[in-house]
Amino acid sequence: MKSGEGLDIEVGTRELQSTSRPTGPPEETAGHTFISEGFDLKRVPTQQRALLLSCVAAAILDPLFFYIPSVNGGSICLESDRNLGIIVIILRSLVDVNSVLWYFHWRTRRGTGATASQREAVDTRSRDTASAEQTQSSPGKTVLPSPKTAVVMLSILPLPQATAIAIVIMRGNPRLQQAVMLIMFSVFIQFILRATVLVPLCNKTMEYSPLLSKFRLWVGAGFNLLFFVLASHFVGAFWYLRSVGRTLDCWRSVCRTHGGCNPDSLYCGVGNKNYLNDYCFPGKTSNTPAFDFGIYLSAIESNIVAPTRFTLKFSYCFWWGLRNLSSLGQNLDSSAYELELWFSIWISIIGLILVSLFIGNMQAYFQFGTQVQLEKMDKKEKKRRYLLKWETFKWLPPDLQGDITACEEDNWVETNEVDLQTALNCLPQEIGGRIIPALCTEMQSRVKIFHALKGGPTTLERLVKPKIYQKGSVLFGKDDPVGEMVIVLKGTLNVMLDQVLELGAWDIVGEELLGEIIISSRMSPPPSSRTHPPSRAEVKANEKVDAFVISANDLQLLMKDVELKKVMGNISPYLNGQIRLHFCLPILSKLPALEKVHGKALEALCERAVPVSFSPHSVLVQDDSDINKMFSIVCGCLRSCDKKVRSRPKECSDKFLGEELLQQALNTDSPDNLKPPVSTILIQAVTKVEALRLKASDVRWVRQAFRKRFYEEEWAVNVVKKWFHSR
Repeated sequence: MKSGEGLDIEVGTRELQSTSRPTGPPEETAGHTFISEGFDLKRVPTQQRALLLSCVAAAILDPLFFYIPSVNGGSICLESDRNLGIIVIILRSLVDVNSVLWYFHWRTRRGTGATASQREAVDTRSRDTASAEQTQSSPGKTVLPSPKTAVVMLSILPLPQATAIAIVIMRGNPRLQQAVMLIMFSVFIQFILRATVLVPLCNKTMEYSPLLSKFRLWVGAGFNLLFFVLASHFVGAFWYLRSVGRTLDCWRSVCRTHGGCNPDSLYCGVGNKNYLNDYCFPGKTSNTPAFDFGIYLSAIESNIVAPTRFTLKFSYCFWWGLRNLSSLGQNLDSSAYELELWFSIWISIIGLILVSLFIGNMQAYFQFGTQVQLEKMDKKEKKRRYLLKWETFKWLPPDLQGDITACEEDNWVETNEVDLQTALNCLPQEIGGRIIPALCTEMQSRVKIFHALKGGPTTLERLVKPKIYQKGSVLFGKDDPVGEMVIVLKGTLNVMLDQVLELGAWDIVGEELLGEIIISSRMSPPPSSRTHPPSRAEVKANEKVDAFVISANDLQLLMKDVELKKVMGNISPYLNGQIRLHFCLPILSKLPALEKVHGKALEALCERAVPVSFSPHSVLVQDDSDINKMFSIVCGCLRSCDKKVRSRPKECSDKFLGEELLQQALNTDSPDNLKPPVSTILIQAVTKVEALRLKASDVRWVRQAFRKRFYEEEWAVNVVKKWFHSR
């Protein structure tokens, strides 16, 4: 095996790391991973958990080998628990087989999981490495496996199983004690090797598993507790095995001083050796001083070393290990036996290290948790301040405001500002998706032109689009075509008219487009193509502006079924006057009675017109009734009939009704209370009709307002008189 083929648990394969650069996110390519870059990254957490469980299972099973030997005080012999031995051997073998299968599975997937280019890079790198090794090393030099591979392979060698089989088979053999010592050292060494693999593996599992990383505080504390429990389990089992060993030491010590005793017969041989109990089992009366068992005395007194239930042995020994590790060995009363003293010292040192790590890490984890809570509180406070600065936030309903404030998944505090687009992008869909409907509901109640929408906020939700204008950006230049209408949500705009006009929340920019759509939608026939009207002023963002934008096509759909009288009652005076002039002035200027009226007077008369609408089959003028209103038809069709001709062809827009009343109102000699003329025909709406209505009082008011300047010739005479007076 070459050095580059070792099982590199921390960094994966060295070939792929040396031939390719990380291109993915840091959590997928950087740091320590168990696989190469070409491997399926989605399988990393599963393989980590599998290897982690294998190591933990082996660390739990290995100390159980110590419980196989036992001391039979009745027959004075060293026995073995056959059932426990078989179970532990099988379980440990299964764990080792799983580790080996994982190793070869990983080696196979490393070669097949990479892309073609990566495999080619690996092959090239391998050939270059082999050539370099042949050049730099001597011909007979042996390339050793990597240290990490050696650690893994040594930790799964079946030495404990082989020794345990020997202990089970060698009942009554004098070499049984040597087998017991061998299993003690093999398990001890492999337990230490597994610990060197288990500690970094736990750290990497927390690092690469999203679920464990989310609960890193408790998982880290759990791993520390796991190490402490495993150490207690191992110390208790080791203490049990050494208790059996010290019992055998006592038997040999007494046997050497007693005549007729053969030390080889202490392993379940024949002969009466009951006198050994007088010396080696506490509580027996004897003239000979009792053997000093030291820290193993409680095991002898409780008869744990004798063949008994495994659960009792395990519980007692685990409790002993846990108590002495947590107390740093302060309760240990050691004898003058050298190995026992070193075991006590080892317990104190390991207990001190584990307790320090456990307490220190717990303190660090809780400090980290406190820091996280403080950071969350600071983040919430920052978000609260930013939300207070976000003017659009105050237009949202209280329940939605509470959900946005309580949401912990947003990350806009990193940008130190909040706007509509940021909120929609950062908030979860179930919260962010409610913002635009809430703003559309508020917009319909605050913006007058949307009061009459039949679809309500639902129609607005489909057509409006959020948009951000940075400070200083120009929305429309003077005389630039206006292709969209803008509704301000947050911020201010400067409109450069004769004087600077400042617009704020819920103000509208681009009403010229609205007027153009209102006019073109009522033209007959409709225009084949739409032209965007020019902007009458430059519009510039005074600060960062949140806005809703409605395009020309969407605005036409939005205003399609809205009546003219409802629109004109909710738009600006300027746009209102422009629409009246467009519809009313051409009709009035064609009337014979108004041919000589000055244009200013006609415009004033148009401004007095009031929009009205009639449903199909409605009667505009009743025959044989007084004519008290005049109508300039904007759109729709009419049909008139009289007593002679009951039905005449229908007439559509650009028609004026009530000329008789107009002539009477223009006559300055007629009194105001003169009876209005009587209609001789019936005029009825065929389709929906929209019109601008005038009354006789409107005509008289305009005639009085302009006095002698009502007609063109009067205007010219007055200009000449003023010129002569000035001379």
